[in-house]
Amino acid sequence: MIITKKRIHSRAPERADLAGGTLDIPPVAIPMKGVTLNTSIREYAYCTLEKRKKKGITIKSLDLDKETSFSDWENIKYNGQLDLLKAAIKVCKLKGNWNIYTSNDSPKQSGRGSSSAVLVAMIAAIRKAQGKKLNHKEIAELGCEVEIKEMGFRGNGKQDEYGADYPGVKLLKYSGTMDNIKVDVKVLKIPDHFVKEVERDMIIGYIGTRKISSDVNLTMVNNFVQGKKKVVTAFKNLKKVTLDMAKAMEKGDVDKFVYLLGEETKNRGNLADGIINDKMKKLIALGKKNGVRAVKVLGAGAGGSMLFYCDNKKREQAIRALEKAGVKVDRFRFDFDGVQVWES
Repeated sequence: MIITKKRIHSRAPERADLAGGTLDIPPVAIPMKGVTLNTSIREYAYCTLEKRKKKGITIKSLDLDKETSFSDWENIKYNGQLDLLKAAIKVCKLKGNWNIYTSNDSPKQSGRGSSSAVLVAMIAAIRKAQGKKLNHKEIAELGCEVEIKEMGFRGNGKQDEYGADYPGVKLLKYSGTMDNIKVDVKVLKIPDHFVKEVERDMIIGYIGTRKISSDVNLTMVNNFVQGKKKVVTAFKNLKKVTLDMAKAMEKGDVDKFVYLLGEETKNRGNLADGIINDKMKKLIALGKKNGVRAVKVLGAGAGGSMLFYCDNKKREQAIRALEKAGVKVDRFRFDFDGVQVWES
């Protein structure tokens, strides 16, 4: 059944990987029985499907200022023009004539899973257009199918799609095989006082374009597969940090959470050279001089975004210092809605 409403809108949150971000990549996830702790944040990707009379489908990325058109899902060709979004239409087999608009709150390569958030938003809107009920597991797995199988990004993990789909803070546990990673999702219940304190004291800073995440991830994974002792130890530590952080958040232990953010970044820096580059090291030092208690590198590192947990009395001082150094600072906010769809 195809719905008759003229427009379908969707919104999917981006994510902050709080701990265990690289433990979702198959060559690490399977032997390590990997785990990831991430949260949806109030930075969003948007998608609108608008019916039209003219035959065909046009996708317009408003933030990237790119556009592509084709006759139908069966005649899609990948040519470097919004291929990820075209792949979503192909995998979902979207019929009909549509103008599709997408946009994103965060810049490209921000380390916040922005491309996967756009993908999840589009899939959710398409499923609504097809008269399907929204199902978190189905939407997340369709997103993974698009990226990993259809687009061939076999070095990718699955945390980004689950982070953009499910609401709130999630502990993701991985099992299965290299070719078929299974994800168990536990949405954590976080005490209200913890949410309020973290949103008061933690900020998120964009420090500039980073290396392509797949390149950084490949280096980390290769180091692990080669059995480099320092890297293997760091991954083991990251798994423990992830599980301990989930417990701390459920208990509402802010001080333990802050300590573990720092431990995550310390161990992540041991996975490969350049994950914490010279610019990032300078910003970490600058933050510490101005009341930052802990810093967490988001995504694959080597640029992008960082979380800065501030001493409450020095938060504004830290913000001024970081902004003066060229960091684009936003307040950190949890998202407890997950992907949303509505009609007009």
